[in-house]
Amino acid sequence: NRFPRSSLKGGPLQCAHGAAALLAGMPRRHLIRNVVNLTRDNWETISSGDNTSASEALKAAIEKLRFTDIVKEDLDMDHDLTTIKYIDIFSDANINIGMFLLPKGMCIPLHDHPEMTVYSKVLHGTISIHSYDWSPDRRCSRDAAIFHATLTSDISCDPSTPVIETQPKCHNLHSLFALEAAAFLDVTFPAYGDDRPCTYFRLLPSVETAKPEPDCDPSKDTSSPNPCSGCMHLKTYELELNIIPHPYTGPVII
Repeated sequence: NRFPRSSLKGGPLQCAHGAAALLAGMPRRHLIRNVVNLTRDNWETISSGDNTSASEALKAAIEKLRFTDIVKEDLDMDHDLTTIKYIDIFSDANINIGMFLLPKGMCIPLHDHPEMTVYSKVLHGTISIHSYDWSPDRRCSRDAAIFHATLTSDISCDPSTPVIETQPKCHNLHSLFALEAAAFLDVTFPAYGDDRPCTYFRLLPSVETAKPEPDCDPSKDTSSPNPCSGCMHLKTYELELNIIPHPYTGPVII
């Protein structure tokens, strides 16, 4: 059965205590279902910033998840993975909830999340994540395919790392590199779509160089615009990332 919206009614403190109590006594088979229901019921108010209590409850629910709550079959992450796989846990017109499986050394290149919120949680292995914020003068005046952004975070994440937040105005671009075979959950809203496509970017050389991200594409663009102070230069490019669907074998989502 679905967990009712009424479980999150009340002030922030009441909601936080209620969510904690709900999670403490919840069977493990209900944890991923709870993440889906919290997201489905609250994504609009979380996106607008008007529902801090629901946001905290959702992050707390995600923190409770383990890899085995989503993958029930015997999957040897170190030997069975040869390419990126994606487990679609729940998707509708508004939200996407799924888990990526990355072999060691595999990368998801730098990409954006246009006006989207993403809560990510590493559930297995270790991933290096480079995050960027758009610069105020984000589009280059001389080339519409070149953008300006600032490196804001360069971290290694494992299951002990708290939920990582991607917001419309904060850490909106990122790349991910698997330092070892890894799996991470993504809770995304609103969902990608025809009016909200995913765009990939390549770092261009610049006089002012931040720590380079792992290069996922063997072809490199060596052109460079005039550098702007404190920012990186990104160029869009077409990419069909090879992601293989993997069946979801966790609890039924109602």
